[in-house]
Order: sequence, then structure tokens, then C-alpha cells
Amino acid sequence: MVDKARHYEGKDYGWWKNAAHAADGLLQKVTPFKRVYLFRRLIGMSDYPICSWEVAWTFDECAGYRFGVPPNAATPDDIADWCEGHPDEWELIYDNVTRRAA
Repeated sequence: MVDKARHYEGKDYGWWKNAAHAADGLLQKVTPFKRVYLFRRLIGMSDYPICSWEVAWTFDECAGYRFGVPPNAATPDDIADWCEGHPDEWELIYDNVTRRAA
């Protein structure tokens, strides 16, 4: 997982993606939908990562875990909500990563 995370070192940060996250959050508040990924899907997510994107893709690719949302749409809140709701999963994640590294 560390090697995967280091893959993102030196890459430009996708500052404007925070605006897409904010726009989706606002749209989510004014529509009946629980999750909205409209603006995040309209912009390129892979060329310029943001912090939650890096965490979500690293866990998805290295351990096969998602935080309840597609990795390219994960927000820090999605990650925190998932972790708080699945405390026992962390041991499974650690075991899974350890087995893959062996």
C-alpha cells in the first residue's frame, strides 16, 4: 500500500476538484438523492489526484476495499463514515494486505 501511495508523490494536486466535490455536496442537499456524483464525473479524476482520491484508490487497488462509494468519488467524509461504521473491517484489511505482500 505504501508503494501504491508513493506512486502519487510529486504529482500536481487537483485543487479545482474540491469545487466539484462542493458542487456535488450542494446538489445533494437540494435534491432527494443521498449521494450525487455529477460534477466529479464530469471532470477528469485520474490526472490530478486529491487526498481522498489517493486514499480510496490505494485501498481499492491494494486491499480490495471501497469506502461505500466509487474510489474516484470518495470524499474525506465518505471515508470517515465508512470507517466509523465498520470498525471490525480494519483487521480484515490489515490481514488482506499482509497476505498480498507475502
